[in-house]
Amino acid sequence: MSAQNENEDNRKDAEFKKLIDSVKKNHINFNSVSEKVKKKEEKIVTQAISKIATLKAEVSSLKNEIANKADTIYIHDTIQITEKKNFWGKTKVDTINNQ
Repeated sequence: MSAQNENEDNRKDAEFKKLIDSVKKNHINFNSVSEKVKKKEEKIVTQAISKIATLKAEVSSLKNEIANKADTIYIHDTIQITEKKNFWGKTKVDTINNQ
């Protein structure tokens, strides 16, 4: 009976050792992938920050350009009204939008 218990204990120890080895491999893989992800993330964040700075500069220059061109824009609409009389003397009003 003690030989059976020793075999059972040895089998459980071997399974436990396998499990620990598997956990160590997963941990090593996780660390290597994590480092790659951090580098990629830093690169993407740096690119996004530079793009935002570029776009802010463009917006600022466009605002200055617009401010220098004209302070106020006036739009005038003109409607021409004409009256036409037909043969019987009735008056017809016609409006034409001139742009």
